[in-house]
Amino acid sequence: MNKFQVALSILALIMFSCSNVNKLKESRLETERSANPEFLEGNLFDVDTFNLEIIPPSSGVQFFRDGIMFLASSKNEENMLHDHLSFGTIKSYYAGIYEGTLFKYTDFSPTFPFTFPSDATTFSSDFKTMYFTGISKTDNKEKIYEATHSAGDDYQTGWDVKEAPVSFCQENMVYTHPALSVDGSMMIFASDKKGSTGGLDLYITHNKGNGWSDPENMSSTINSSGNELFPFLDSDNNLFFSSDRTGGKGGYDIYVSWFNGKTWNQPEILTSRINTTADDISFRIDRKDGKSAFYTTRDKSGNRHTQLFRITVNENIAANKTKNLSQIMLGMSPTLAKGMIASAEKKDSEPVIQQKAEIKSEIKSETKAETKAEVKPEVKTEVKTETKAETKPSTDVASKPSTSTSEKTVSADKKGTVIYRVQIITTSISKGSYPISINSKNYQTWEYLYKGAYRTTVGEFKTLSEATVFQNTCRKSGYPQAFVVVFVDDIRSTDPKFF
Repeated sequence: MNKFQVALSILALIMFSCSNVNKLKESRLETERSANPEFLEGNLFDVDTFNLEIIPPSSGVQFFRDGIMFLASSKNEENMLHDHLSFGTIKSYYAGIYEGTLFKYTDFSPTFPFTFPSDATTFSSDFKTMYFTGISKTDNKEKIYEATHSAGDDYQTGWDVKEAPVSFCQENMVYTHPALSVDGSMMIFASDKKGSTGGLDLYITHNKGNGWSDPENMSSTINSSGNELFPFLDSDNNLFFSSDRTGGKGGYDIYVSWFNGKTWNQPEILTSRINTTADDISFRIDRKDGKSAFYTTRDKSGNRHTQLFRITVNENIAANKTKNLSQIMLGMSPTLAKGMIASAEKKDSEPVIQQKAEIKSEIKSETKAETKAEVKPEVKTEVKTETKAETKPSTDVASKPSTSTSEKTVSADKKGTVIYRVQIITTSISKGSYPISINSKNYQTWEYLYKGAYRTTVGEFKTLSEATVFQNTCRKSGYPQAFVVVFVDDIRSTDPKFF
C-alpha cells in the first residue's frame, strides 16, 4: 500500500469517526430536548377528551387486542356514545378506535356479561389469559381472579373463570388492580395486606411456572404513607401508577418509575397537562405500539363526575425523535432522563473513542505528519409529501364544521397570520360557536375540525406567552386539560418553531 492509499484510508476512517461523533451529539441533543418539559408539553403529544361515559365499578378502560374494553349499558347498543347510559344491563364491550371515536363494538364475553371493572384487568400478550378484580364471596373484599379464553382466536365465545382467587390472595385483605408484564413473568398489584406502609401499597409476585410466588412489598422507593393504585407496566416494564401521596398536584396523581433492568427508580410525577387538582387515575398505554394511552380524571366533589382522556403521540413532531409515550413521559423528568442518557451513552461512546485512538496511531506511524481535515456533517433535508388518504379521510384544517378538506400541516416557513388559541374541549358532535364565561369574563368560542373530532378553542393571541397565561386561567376555571394550539391562516400547525 503506497502513501496515497494510506492517506485515503486514514481520511475515510476520520470521516467515519466524525460521522459517529455527530450522530452521538445529535442523539444527546434529542435526549436533552426530550428532557425539556416546555418543549414536550407543547409538541410531542396531544391530550383530548374521549366521548365515552365511565360506568361504575370501572374507573377507566383497558386496551384489548386492537381496541379497548369498557363497561356500558346493553340498552344503548345501537349507539355506544350517548351521554347517559341507563336502564339496561351493564356489561363489558370491546370496540376499535377510529379517529378518536369507537366503531364496530361487540360483546367482550358473549356467554356472560362480565360486569367487573375494565381498568382492573390485565392480559397476557396473546390475550388468552386474563387476570381481573372481583368481589370474593368469602370475605366480600376485592380479590384477583384468573380467566382463560375458551375458544380459538375468534373471541366469539367467552372466558372460563376460575372460582377461587389466585393462590397469593390468602388473607382477609384487599387484592386489586393486577398489572401483568409483557412476558408474563411478574405481576404487580395493590393491597392492604400486612406489611403495607400506607393504606394500599404496590406488591410484586413472580410466575414460577406452577403458580405465583409470595408477594413482596415494592418498598418505600415506590410506596408512600398514602395509597398506591392502578399499576401499569409498559413494554419495557416501566411502572405507571396513581397515588395520593403528599407533594402531588391534588387528589390522586399519576407517577412513573423507570425500570433500569433490575429494579425501579424513584417515581416522578407526570406533567400538569395530565395531572390536575382532581383525581387522575387508571393510566394505560397501548403496548402494541406505545403511541396512545387512556386515563381518567375524576372530580373530588359530591357528584364524582369522571372524564376519560386519550393521549396520542404527535406524529408530525415526534417521528424519528421519540418512539413512544413512555419514552416521552420518562424524558420529561430531568432526573430520569439523566440516568437514561448515562446508560445509553456509555455504550455508544466507547467505539468512537477506540476509533479515534486507532486513527491517531496510524497517522503518526504512516505519515509522520499532522493531518488536518475539516469534515462537514451531512445535512439531510426531510421532504414532506402528502400521503394517500385512507378509506375515511381525516381532517386537519381549521374550518367550519361542514367543510371537508384533506389533512394538512403548515410549515413555520409559510408566511401568514399566526394566532395562538387555547383549546378547552373535544367532542364528536359539532357545538359551533357559543358564548362562554371564564374568570368572570365573556368570550366567544371558535371551533375547528381536526382528526375527525371537533375542537373548541377560546381566545386569540399574537404571542405564546399571552396564550400560556390564558391557558393557566382556563385550567383554574374548570378546564384542567386546556392547552395552547397555534394556527397559521386559520390552519392548525404543529411546527415546533411556534413553541
